[in-house]
Parts: sequence; structure tokens; C-alpha cells
Amino acid sequence: MTASAMESAADALRAGACVAWELPGDRMVRHARRIVSDVVSGLGVPEDFVHTATVAVSELATNALVHGSAHAALESGPPVTGLPELWLYVRGTALPRELVLSVFDMGLGASWSAATVPAVGVPDAESESGRGLQILGALAEESQGRWGMHPSRAPLGAYRLPGTAAWLALPLPSEIRAGPAFRDISPAEAIESLASHLRHRGIDGDELQARVNGRAARLSVRHLTVWALNGAYRWCGASGPRRRPLADVVDATDQILAETELARRRSEMEG
Repeated sequence: MTASAMESAADALRAGACVAWELPGDRMVRHARRIVSDVVSGLGVPEDFVHTATVAVSELATNALVHGSAHAALESGPPVTGLPELWLYVRGTALPRELVLSVFDMGLGASWSAATVPAVGVPDAESESGRGLQILGALAEESQGRWGMHPSRAPLGAYRLPGTAAWLALPLPSEIRAGPAFRDISPAEAIESLASHLRHRGIDGDELQARVNGRAARLSVRHLTVWALNGAYRWCGASGPRRRPLADVVDATDQILAETELARRRSEMEG
């Protein structure tokens, strides 16, 4: 990654955007390590934070290499469909904010029968569906972070294909100013922003129905209804009521995708 590309990605993280890269073939672990080392260093965090993030993405990328890369397919030209992807973004509007490192692959992951979405925990080492990510659990515990995996959809490639995202969220030092900032936007604007993010992730326009009612607005996303009300996105999913600040639209998008993809997969299994 060039110095200018590193600076551009770090600036995007500071502004609250999600930055994503495709991870090519058998070089994907090394590629992911280099990206994270360069971009996270550009945030001005301590060296031990960079080290933890680099170790984490090594585990995430190795997991995707084993479980997801076989689904990649070349198109007639770029982009490639089905390659694992690395996503970085900062979530939270209060301190400490979290840097989220997520690697997406085309594997179906666990059976997603648990009630909690995103699925969080330490899987059994021999479990194919659990993927044996104990190192992430240890890193999360050591750093007071969180980790998990959940169904999602790719933001890159020719098609926004479904798959599984495994992630680690690391608390950022309080002096690092990065991530979503408070925005005084109307509920209608917030719902349109969310709808735009979901369309970018492959949710068809016919599956999104927006309604505005005075100081509130709502978006129907497949089976799920999301409200923009009193400065937050609100919905009730498999694990109960959920809430994300309107400024945190990137994280809200990924959590809503986890809910809708979980419901879609269960419906397919039952049907």
C-alpha cells in the first residue's frame, strides 16, 4: 500500500467511513497484515495496539482462507466476485470508540440458530462451524474488546454476495479522534442514508420501503422495521431491542444485515 493510499484510508476511518479491500488468494494473510499495519499506524495509535490489530487480522484472514476463498470466481474483468474482504471502520459516538477489524468470506459459517445476533463467544477448537477462533477471544479479553461472527453481505465485487463476517472490535485510546461524529440530521435524512448503505450491500430497492411521519421515519428492510427516532436507529431483532446513534450508520447497517441475513437463511432452511 502506498503512503498516499494509507493516509487516504486512515482519513476515511477518522471521518467515520468503512474502508474495504479484496484479499487475493494465498497471499491474503500477508496482504491483510500489511494493510492493517499501515492504516492503523496512520491513526497515531501506540505500537502495541498496532501489534494486537495485526495479530487479530492474521487470524481472521487465515480463517477466511480455510473456509471462504474456494468460492471466489473470476469475472471477464475486474472486479472479482467472491474473494474474501477486509473491512475496517470505527464505531461508537462516545469514548472509548472501537476499531472494528472484520474479514468477510463466502462461507456460510455456523448454523446461526442462536438467538443472539451478532453471534459472540469462544467456539470449540474442533468445531467446523465455530471455526476455532480462540485466539480472537484471548485478544478480546486482553484488550477489553469484543469479537464475534455473523451473516453479512459483501460491499465489493461485481455482485453483493452473502457470506459470513468474523470480527474483532478493539477500544481505541481516548486521545485518538476517529469515527462517526454527531450529525444533526432529520429522521428522513437518516433513513435515506441507511437505505443507501443497504442498497450498496445488495439489498434490492423493492425490499426497502421508507415512511416519514413527522419527527420519526421508518424503513422496512425485508421482515425488519427500523425507526429513526430521537437521534438513533431503533429496531427489534432476534436478540431484542437494538439501538445505534444516527451517526453510526456503518455499524447499524452491518447489524441490520446480520438480522436480515439470519432470517433469510432460516427461511431457506425451513423451506
